[in-house]
Amino acid sequence: MVIRTEKLGDGVDFLSIRDSRFKTARLKAAIFLPLAEKTAAKYAILPDLLTRCCALYPDMMQFTRHLNRLYGATVAGGVSRHGEHQLLSLSVSCIDNRFCLNFEDVVEEAARLLLSMLFCPHLDEAGLFAADDFEQEKRCLCERIAAEMNEKRVYARRQSDKLLANGSPYGIPVTGTAEAAAALTREAATAAWKEMLKTAKFQFVYMANDDGERVSRLIEDAFAGQKRMVDFGKTDPTFVPLSVPRRKTEQMPLKQAKLVMGFRLKAHEPDEKAVATGRMLTALFGGGPQSLLFRHVREEMSLCYYCHAVFDRHNGVLTVDSGVDPADTARAEAAILHQLDRICRGDFSQDSFDSSRRSLIHHIRDYENLQSSSIGWYVVQSLTPRFLSPAEAIDRLEAVTREDVCRLAQTVTLTSVYTLLPEGGDTE
Repeated sequence: MVIRTEKLGDGVDFLSIRDSRFKTARLKAAIFLPLAEKTAAKYAILPDLLTRCCALYPDMMQFTRHLNRLYGATVAGGVSRHGEHQLLSLSVSCIDNRFCLNFEDVVEEAARLLLSMLFCPHLDEAGLFAADDFEQEKRCLCERIAAEMNEKRVYARRQSDKLLANGSPYGIPVTGTAEAAAALTREAATAAWKEMLKTAKFQFVYMANDDGERVSRLIEDAFAGQKRMVDFGKTDPTFVPLSVPRRKTEQMPLKQAKLVMGFRLKAHEPDEKAVATGRMLTALFGGGPQSLLFRHVREEMSLCYYCHAVFDRHNGVLTVDSGVDPADTARAEAAILHQLDRICRGDFSQDSFDSSRRSLIHHIRDYENLQSSSIGWYVVQSLTPRFLSPAEAIDRLEAVTREDVCRLAQTVTLTSVYTLLPEGGDTE
């Protein structure tokens, strides 16, 4: 595997990963924008609008036929949160040129298609997103937001994030609010697309059996005529410290209560050692079957149906997500905090520590087994000073000691507790 980086313009970067193991080539455009309540829904609709069709192939039938001509190439769009930024993504995957029957340059055609989707979407005579395309994708966005209410675990996590954020961008829904999505207009979405092209940070990641030189030149040429004023904002967390944890309880028609506890800890990007230690702490605390939460809170005490810890290394946040019997929420909270205190005191076995490290290393090595996950590994590092390979990340993990984990655990502060309880006797 050979990795090459290149700056193609103001806020436009290119990363090429040369790997001959795969029979496909993949190009992803990762687009970073500050996460803000007034713009979240406007930007969230763009990936699906842009990957639906384009000016060259203005309806889904023509677009699909062209993908079929490219040996069944596929496109995808998505939106996610990255630290306190909104991450929009467009990607295209196609057969590697080595396997084309007539020596066609399918990879270049696929790259041109992605750039066409990005710069030349399907607009009407007035220069707005076509009405049919917009209305269908707006409906899908509204349905996706509404679906969170039916997935109680996801809903509880979102509410917990908002509680923990205490007014910072971290708590803003990445797809925007239901009200903002319902109020979206074609004018607003089209203006957001133009603003994105001017102000967003673009990270292109390409993975195939070549060095990506031709693809990077296509991207460079596409941006050459663009007037850009990149306004990227801060990359460090902006949380306001809290002296006591914020608490909120809601009721909904369900049987199983949801308890989500949010913690702050002194570990976030770009501190590579601190991030490695944060990963180890999370794995030991609640990262899998070997963890203290699983073995003691879930199995021995039978307090949780599930109890899992997640580390957000971009924001220095540790979240414990659990499903509990409504009568056991207070006991479960106390038991979770007790397991964290055990780590602070070093009260855990070497076997648990070593098992956590092995589990993490196995998980990181898995990233290299698929093109999509390999590209994803590097995309999430787009805002850090340098790219860390999976092998380098494993080296950092190997260097973490028990003492490092204990010291970091002592910095962990409970910041929020969100509880979702059943109302009446209704079922989910």
